[in-house]
Amino acid sequence: MSQGGPVADARLKQRRRGVDELIDLHPYFTLQAGTANITLTGQTWQVSIPHPYKQYEISRVQEVLMRGLDVIVSLILLVIASPVMGVLALLIKLTSPGEVIYKQQRVGKNGSIFTLYKFRSMIPDAERHTGPVLARPDDHRVTPIGRFMRRTRLDELPQLFNVLKGDMSLVGPRPERPYFVYRHKALRGVRLLVRPGITGLAQIRGAYDLRPEHKLKYDYLYIRNRSVWLNLAILVRTIPVVLRKVGW
Repeated sequence: MSQGGPVADARLKQRRRGVDELIDLHPYFTLQAGTANITLTGQTWQVSIPHPYKQYEISRVQEVLMRGLDVIVSLILLVIASPVMGVLALLIKLTSPGEVIYKQQRVGKNGSIFTLYKFRSMIPDAERHTGPVLARPDDHRVTPIGRFMRRTRLDELPQLFNVLKGDMSLVGPRPERPYFVYRHKALRGVRLLVRPGITGLAQIRGAYDLRPEHKLKYDYLYIRNRSVWLNLAILVRTIPVVLRKVGW
């Protein structure tokens, strides 16, 4: 091999074959895909581009352990929380018209659409006049019992059924609505490589009311380092966050 490397050697070979000009595609593929393997077989260029998200993959064993943790902990929490859930359902029914459980489409792993369950914390048809909008701390659409549930995160208890169904994980990026995912590129890509979660690194590191761009940084950090041990640590550290009623 010459001092110029494989591309220089390829140029020399092509000139010997009567080819006057050789376009070096390596910088292009390196720029577009991060890395690329380019080899010359006869007169044919072969380009091998690694999967752009391969660095975020974890072992099958870790995946199984994380799913097992989700199922076991969700079942335990449902048993413990069932009396509280019954009381909340009764209070919602008595204090405002509408369904007890609020159902909404969210984007899950690999872009799949699933139905997310929550205790209803807003008035019925809350977005009838506004369209899809993010809730605010002073949102007049939130009911009195809904405000209590939001501060204590009790409105998210029905999502344990989403975890058991396999739509969600206990830990992961918060699931977003299709309306926002399709309009914001940052909510696609890496964030959709994993199941969305009820809690996550963003929630324990910076509270539930972080700015969206800060949450995204924590989401990417979690996905790069996720493991069953990290999930356990996040679940344990979620407890004091909920008890302090951080957020709104």
